[in-house]
Amino acid sequence: MMRVCNKIEEVEEMKILIVDDNEKNLYLLETVLEGSGYEVAKARNGIEALQKLKKDSIDIIISDILMPKMDGFQLCRECKRDQELRKIPFIFYTATYTDKEDEEFALSLGAEKFIVKPVRPSLFLKILKDVIREYREGRLIAPKRPTKKETLYLSQYNERLIKKLEKKMLELEEASKTVKESEQKYRELIDNANDAVIFIEPTGYLSFVNPKFCQTMGYTLEEAKKLHFSKLVHPEDSAMVAENFKKRVSGEEVPREYEFRTLTKSGKTVHVEYNSTVIEREGRVVGIQAVARDITRRKQAEEELKQYREHLEELVEQRTAKLEETLKHLEKEVSERKQMEEELRNLNQLRESIIDNANIWLNVLDAKQNVVIW
Repeated sequence: MMRVCNKIEEVEEMKILIVDDNEKNLYLLETVLEGSGYEVAKARNGIEALQKLKKDSIDIIISDILMPKMDGFQLCRECKRDQELRKIPFIFYTATYTDKEDEEFALSLGAEKFIVKPVRPSLFLKILKDVIREYREGRLIAPKRPTKKETLYLSQYNERLIKKLEKKMLELEEASKTVKESEQKYRELIDNANDAVIFIEPTGYLSFVNPKFCQTMGYTLEEAKKLHFSKLVHPEDSAMVAENFKKRVSGEEVPREYEFRTLTKSGKTVHVEYNSTVIEREGRVVGIQAVARDITRRKQAEEELKQYREHLEELVEQRTAKLEETLKHLEKEVSERKQMEEELRNLNQLRESIIDNANIWLNVLDAKQNVVIW
């Protein structure tokens, strides 16, 4: 069932069934095909694909190989054994079965094309259009039937399956080894960290602490795993910390980093800088991982600096007060001196006036009998 929209652009209006158990792969392939004007139907395994093929009108099948319930090889064989379904072009699109023998086996089942992932979308669409064009022009080999006899098919199918399972097992073993090595490195990093690292269950109880926590707070590993987080918080900060924890667990937006005071096993106050991350699995909060840095010395230094600044400010205020008092005293002395000078000028003027108006000479002699004023 082919509907040609534009012979120049060779864009086919076709309904394509894509089969893959990986949702991400389905979404990406669906996006590419729908973006090119194709209608898309989806199935997550061979059984689901056969059900859709019996109910819907499908023009072409694009299938992965490694899938649960019924894989791509089995799906292709079932399609090519069916009187109607064998007319539908079948394309394998796989990232798992990539050997030349895999391709030969796939084509022997009746598939029209075998494409190995990854491939550029433009190249993939070109291959698809070539298959459609050949099918439309009748240049594809008449609808293929499986060329393998049942016993030979089962033998080769099992051989391909076992080979892939062995390869998959080796990959899983390698991946497991890599994960274990990563876990070991992560554990060493946590154990040797200079900050306390803890994991808090949604209930508030600790399920993991590192050695630095024990060193800082004074608890053993066994004691720590029985602790409720609230027991570590200073009473004056407990309400704020409890509220933040409750909001973090419920998914509300709160600062992930803040400071508060904790109490060690012996009752000593320790200031910490707390940085937390919510851990989710399958959309559910399973706990909070937090790093607590001891900032007690920094807080003590800040307090000492604060006191020193306050002392300096007090000294400055005292000195300023003294300077103001001295300034006032000087201003008073200057004012009194100006007043005395003014009085002296007045007396001199009076003296000169008396002398100028007198009819006698007045001589003022110094110690050597020299005339000073006359």
